[in-house]
Amino acid sequence: MNYTTLLAQIVTQLGTISKLKEVNNYARSMPDLFPAANVLAGAMEAEVGDSVKTQRTYTFNIQVFQPLEDDEIPREDAEAAFFATIDDIVTLLDDRFLADTIDYLEPLGVGEPGVVEMENGKNISAIVSFKCRVLENKA
Repeated sequence: MNYTTLLAQIVTQLGTISKLKEVNNYARSMPDLFPAANVLAGAMEAEVGDSVKTQRTYTFNIQVFQPLEDDEIPREDAEAAFFATIDDIVTLLDDRFLADTIDYLEPLGVGEPGVVEMENGKNISAIVSFKCRVLENKA
């Protein structure tokens, strides 16, 4: 198991969330559709149990964006869409969406939402973080 494999599976699973209109496997600075998410790899830790088993812990961050300044969507509706999308992502994590691939999933939480300036104006953004633990047998 490695970052590339896990990242692809995470992006695929996030793509099943109907409210999420775009999912990227890199730090895309200006998505085409919103709400959008960038899935980014974080830290990786390894612990060698013996000569046959290694436990790896991969951290991932899902950065979610939603424009606040849109002529077609009032700000309160934009914020509601943003938080509904965050709820769907957290629910997906709670449902252990990678259970067939990993040994353990640990949600780390949702960072405090903030406003970020992007090409399209002000966007509300937050990061959902979690760890995936994988026990690999080398035998």
